Amino acid sequence: DEEAFRMTNELREENKALNEKIQNIGSKNRETFNMGTELGRITLERDYMKQQLEEYEEKLKDYEENYVKKGIFDSSGKASQMLSQRLKEENIALQERVNELENRSAQLENQLVNAKMSWANVELEKENGLQKIREKNETIKAYSNRISKLEIDLVKTKQDLG
Repeated sequence: DEEAFRMTNELREENKALNEKIQNIGSKNRETFNMGTELGRITLERDYMKQQLEEYEEKLKDYEENYVKKGIFDSSGKASQMLSQRLKEENIALQERVNELENRSAQLENQLVNAKMSWANVELEKENGLQKIREKNETIKAYSNRISKLEIDLVKTKQDLG
């Protein structure tokens, strides 16, 4: 039966396309994992920079309390002003870096959430695809059985004819 043969080939092509789609899902899962790893790295770097910032702030406070207020530097205060300015600039630079890292971390967290949502959608799509494959395989099986019966009937008919 030509129709059964044609349907069987079409179903096999659909199965092939669904299997390729499932393979693509696997690569999306790897991308999600990589984004999570990068987020973890940036979070660690941000925390380290915050710690450094706190240390610089403590140094600046200690400097101001122990050297500037006690007048340890010369009366012109040039040395203390220069050191104070340098520490403030370092503090500002560290604060800017922490802010950059926090922004990047927030961006990555959003990307990770979006990736997880995409992954969930892809998983649903994958399950739907697998269900379609199961259904198509059942249809292929039914057509194969029908073809086998038709072939047996054909052989019997040929034998009866002669």
